[in-house]
Amino acid sequence: MLLGSRKRPSSDDSTDSEQHKRTRHEHEPGELAAVSSTCELSDLPNELLLHILSFIPEVQYATAVSSVCRRWYRLYLASRRSLTLATARNEPAASNRGDGGAVALVSEGRSVLLRMLASCPQLREIDTADVHIVDSDVAAMAEQHPRLRRLTLFSCNRLTDSSLASISHFQRLRALTMRFALCIPATAWHSLLRQRSFVCSLESFSSTLAQIDDEAVEAFVHNASPERLSSLHLSVCTLVTGASLALLALHHPQLKSLDFPAPHATDAQLTLMCERMTRLEQLQLWSATNLTPTHVASMSTSLRELYLPLAGNAPAIVSTIAEHLVGLRKLLLNIDGRLTLADVEPLVERLALLELLEIECRRGIEADAVSCITRLTQLQTLRLTACVDLSDTTLMRLARSLQRLSALELGPCHNITDCAMYSVATSGSPHLTRLMLLGARSLDDRAVSRLALAPRKLLEFTLEESQISDRGVASLAHSFPSLRLLSLALSSQLSSACISTFLLFPKLRHLRITGCQGITDDALPLLCNLTQLESLSLGHMPLLSQQSIETLKATLPNLTVISF
Repeated sequence: MLLGSRKRPSSDDSTDSEQHKRTRHEHEPGELAAVSSTCELSDLPNELLLHILSFIPEVQYATAVSSVCRRWYRLYLASRRSLTLATARNEPAASNRGDGGAVALVSEGRSVLLRMLASCPQLREIDTADVHIVDSDVAAMAEQHPRLRRLTLFSCNRLTDSSLASISHFQRLRALTMRFALCIPATAWHSLLRQRSFVCSLESFSSTLAQIDDEAVEAFVHNASPERLSSLHLSVCTLVTGASLALLALHHPQLKSLDFPAPHATDAQLTLMCERMTRLEQLQLWSATNLTPTHVASMSTSLRELYLPLAGNAPAIVSTIAEHLVGLRKLLLNIDGRLTLADVEPLVERLALLELLEIECRRGIEADAVSCITRLTQLQTLRLTACVDLSDTTLMRLARSLQRLSALELGPCHNITDCAMYSVATSGSPHLTRLMLLGARSLDDRAVSRLALAPRKLLEFTLEESQISDRGVASLAHSFPSLRLLSLALSSQLSSACISTFLLFPKLRHLRITGCQGITDDALPLLCNLTQLESLSLGHMPLLSQQSIETLKATLPNLTVISF
């Protein structure tokens, strides 16, 4: 019998029917034993009902439980362990207790957040996703949920040093992630990371674009527990130097995941990191321009994900990666040079299990090298920039060979025509959800109509410097109405009429129309109807006035407008 189902009385048994109509308190003492077998879930006390519902593992069942009645919904909130927020409309209104769906925040987002915090006393994880939180929100989290285990704060550009003071009250925090915390001064980070009682409990610490310097890293290194700390990410923290990398290698060689800026790190500092950190599974080194093949050869063989900037001697380093790090699943290379077929072949032969490959070459990737990549049949994400002489034939081979691709990003695509788009649509990967084509000067409405033959799974589409017109945008809306990101930057054929077509994308979150000079002030107010829009890129659009842009910002306060 399903949970909460009721046993219907037979029509020929009037006694049983009367018993079902009565409440538990209406039964006579002698009847109690007779009706005990018909006890329902709704008759159980909250504690026992919560225990029974805790055995439901799947997300869909947990969400369904919250929809049974008000009592079950309150019990669901009371037992909830994780909370994920989102600013967009039409998102799921609830998540299961442990797997974190999204709660929609619209114009009244502040009050929604506070109500959710008060309604979920058992929260152990909070993820603010794309919500622009303020200091008072962090203070409320610390006051109501001091036993929080995991806190993820994106879009921290409105937070100040008082937020770090509030975060220090989470004495049992295991994972802290903060992104874009540019307004928090370095002295506030010093104060937080010097608190041993707070830092020693952390297993993971991540901060992007923050004013963290060597002094803050030193305090963190000395207070963090070697038995607990396993992940440290300091992406684009430009105040950190190679000295902090060496200090980290000496005190925390047990790390499994490291994302670290290493500008001008010396040979000795890089050698110390590579030799001591033998348990690394994920490594991203930003601005490590002094890296050599010797350093790569001494890296942990357990690495599964690697990002390296290669300023010089790139072919030798790429060859060393292929020879020593055969277990890689994700490889990201930023090469200050030219990539040839001879450089790519060792990667293809030795790293056959690669699932993600991103290569950015400032001087280009030869067409033969791109064609060689078709042998990596396990790839799910492929991103190649500065491709030299990328042709229809090469793109067709990529589309037909890489049947597991979910994301494909290529550029420049000066020579790509609608024939290649037909191949991508008809014989490409059925899992493709993100397609980015940069410098697509030869692609127009015909290419879009060919792409429309693909299954309607595309969620992100970028077609920059193309000849697409308003009619092509309408074709996109008809074929891919679920698009969440659309970038048509530098498309000279677009006019103001395309703005009304954007309204046909009900789930659009990010729109980039930079350089579309045919769009005027008259059409811009229509974008106010895209209430779910989160970011809008404008620029190099002489027919747009600053006044119309400011009006749009005032109408959509949650919208981030990038204009220049």
